[in-house]
Amino acid sequence: MKDVQGERSTILVVDDVPANLGILTDFLDEAGFEVLVAQDGESAIQKLNYIIPDLILLDIMMPEMDGFETYNQLKSNSLHSQIPVIFITALSETSNIIKGLSLGAVDYITKPFQKEEVLARITTHLKLRHLSKTLEVKNQRLLQEIEEHAQARRALKQLNQELESRIEQRTRELSQALEDLQNMQAQLEYNAFHDSLTDLPNRAWLMKRLQELIARNSSYTVLFLDLDRFKIVNDSLGHLAGDELLKSVASRIQACLEFPNTATRIGGDEFVILVESEEAIEITKKLLEQFKLPFKFSNYEVVIEASIGISFSSMGYQEPINILRDADIAMYRSKKQGSGRYEIFDPQMQADAIARLQLEQDLRKAIAQNEFCLYYQPIVSLITGQIKGFEALVRWNHPQGMIAPDQFIPLAEETGLINPLGWWILREACSQLKLWQQQFPHLPLQMNVNFSPVQFEQIDFLQEIEEILQETRTIQHTLTLEITETCLLNPANCDFATLNKMGVSLCIDDFCTGYSSLSLLKKLPIDTLKIDRSFMQTLTYNPDDTSLIETIILLGKSLNIKVVAEGIETIEQIRIIQNLGCIWGQGYFFAKPLNSDNATQFITINEKKVKRL
Repeated sequence: MKDVQGERSTILVVDDVPANLGILTDFLDEAGFEVLVAQDGESAIQKLNYIIPDLILLDIMMPEMDGFETYNQLKSNSLHSQIPVIFITALSETSNIIKGLSLGAVDYITKPFQKEEVLARITTHLKLRHLSKTLEVKNQRLLQEIEEHAQARRALKQLNQELESRIEQRTRELSQALEDLQNMQAQLEYNAFHDSLTDLPNRAWLMKRLQELIARNSSYTVLFLDLDRFKIVNDSLGHLAGDELLKSVASRIQACLEFPNTATRIGGDEFVILVESEEAIEITKKLLEQFKLPFKFSNYEVVIEASIGISFSSMGYQEPINILRDADIAMYRSKKQGSGRYEIFDPQMQADAIARLQLEQDLRKAIAQNEFCLYYQPIVSLITGQIKGFEALVRWNHPQGMIAPDQFIPLAEETGLINPLGWWILREACSQLKLWQQQFPHLPLQMNVNFSPVQFEQIDFLQEIEEILQETRTIQHTLTLEITETCLLNPANCDFATLNKMGVSLCIDDFCTGYSSLSLLKKLPIDTLKIDRSFMQTLTYNPDDTSLIETIILLGKSLNIKVVAEGIETIEQIRIIQNLGCIWGQGYFFAKPLNSDNATQFITINEKKVKRL
């Protein structure tokens, strides 16, 4: 049956008796309805995650989760709470009928089913729901029209007031013209040298003051301060909250300073403190201590530390921009060392910055010149020794020698070059996997490919993955994307559900080394957890790590998620991890990362070993 818009209405039938499902499905299908079925309450609730029916027929008497409990669960979700529900009950179950109606069900249908009654009740309540929606829309339109009329009246009243005010103001303007002009000039000059958000002196003021100090050959120090993880505050709490935090930061910095030292904001979350006394290091330490205390603003309480770079005038600067550049370089060096630190600039830092710039340029050329290659590290069963698959690891065959990924992947992520590089890695790994599957068709080989959080930010990343899968003819559920726990902070951007439908499995790499959410693990289609190699390194002498690993393994079993131990290097580690219940392992004990030829040879040797066991 079609609704008012001409579309078929969808009915979800929930009943644990197949015969009942068949009867109702025949009735409804013949009447022109789109029919969905579920044989228990849990299945019905799961279906609601993918489609919202127009009406639900819900059997009361079902095992495990009965109709009442199912009703309460679906009504607790705001997305489902407005769906009309008709209970299905036996003719004699008057108490169930009363209970169902008291819970909020719109009607009931008794067994055995009467086709005319079933269709009549369903049609009636679908019409009632449509009329209710129509009435709600009309009410909203009416309220909108009332508000528009009220706004018009207020605007007219405001206009009259403004006209009256302008008449009064015009009589005073002649005498105030000169005074207003002078005040405006003063304000413009103030705005030109001050930050509009924090009211601190701005970059223009700082450059002017530095030029004066350089001209007088005065002694001074520049502290370049940048907030750590400020972007998280902006992304999670919003830009207005971020602005309030910046105001609080400005106030706290000023509270740490005395004349003639000055705090300035030069943009974003970057502040520069111009120290004209001999207390630069003492002020720096005081600032870092103050940043360990929480900031309270707009009903929020946030701890956000800072990184500080220091540059002294004794370096003989002739231009203000140069001392800011060097203090900035020192700040980024401190940020790399961890939160809440400071670094003093030395010339080697500038040399490192230049080298990093050169590395970035080389990286751009390397992608175009195909200088990258993949190595493969096997993942094996700790029980049988049989190979499960490989993790694809990228290497840069730089003209000056092989470069490991930890030296260029962060730079690639920062510059956005991880996107073209990541697609090359994925395409190459899938192509190699297909070759192995053709060469060893009896082995269920899989491929793990690391996927950066930056890559998820691409608008067409799902389309690109699908094209690569089709191009390489990758078998479903043989490709696993390894992601970091950072991706769990914003799973909506990653669209894990669509990836799962495409036959792409997901693995959380370095589990429990960053942000971990058990609730998200239950909701998201995660296939594998990887225990970080750092836990393996301390496994034999750190009981806490052993307990944590055991917890991860038990968590995986309870959620039906595979667990892989990375970084296995000794037989003792294998013994311990096996006793803890881990089934899969990866590390130098089995093999270092191998090129494609050696990896192929490893598969052949491994196959022979397994056959002999």
